[in-house]
Amino acid sequence: MNRKSFYQRFNSYCEIDEFLLASIYETIQLCKEIELPIYSNYFYPPIIWNALSHMDLGVKHQFLGINLDSEKKMICFYFDESQRETIKFPVKYFNIKNKSKFRDLEHKDYLGSIISLGIKRELVGDLIVKNGSCYGIINSSIFDFLMNNIGKIGKNPSEITEIQSFDVPDVEFEEKVESITSMRLDAIISTFGNISRNKAVEKIENGDILVNYLVVKEKNFLLKIEDTITIRKLGKFSLSKDLGVNRKGKKIISFKIFC
Repeated sequence: MNRKSFYQRFNSYCEIDEFLLASIYETIQLCKEIELPIYSNYFYPPIIWNALSHMDLGVKHQFLGINLDSEKKMICFYFDESQRETIKFPVKYFNIKNKSKFRDLEHKDYLGSIISLGIKRELVGDLIVKNGSCYGIINSSIFDFLMNNIGKIGKNPSEITEIQSFDVPDVEFEEKVESITSMRLDAIISTFGNISRNKAVEKIENGDILVNYLVVKEKNFLLKIEDTITIRKLGKFSLSKDLGVNRKGKKIISFKIFC
């Protein structure tokens, strides 16, 4: 597959920055040339790694994020199945603890402080904020720089330490049950987003809705159990169980809202 056809196939899924596409394409070509595992420098958003998983690239691939529910993932391209056991992603996990007792910190505080150091956003994976701490994953090439320079988060004193992957907490979610008239995308978005059907259609047509991390612009798209839906600026949830039909003939669905 040449560069042009790769870009064209990718753009059939979504519109993506050509710089990111170029870095992926060149990594794939290098893997084919030397027939060894090659790792991406960046953690890519789901709209990229999910699209890649649906393409025949001529090489195999594996993804890694901060945990199984992560959105940003690093990619390893490898030549054959015998190399799978040798894969070791160049990442470090870290914990930044808020040492202040007077002001809580949010996700944006931690991310802003990391970016302010001049670290590219793509070099850092997801951040999980829980119990006064921030858990993260970063490209190992800049881990020492982060350790030596993070200092304060905003005006709060902080302490950063290296941790292991098993120290990262699970993503929290709230489980709810809802009755719905249809599994159509516009009906689901209206119900679970607590917005009108017209507003749901507007969000779909504007590209603000992702199903399994890919943009879907068809209001009558039919969802299924285990699909993950992201409503930009409103949140992310997944359909977990079909609980049957109530007396009014409506389908009852159990779903998870990610915190």
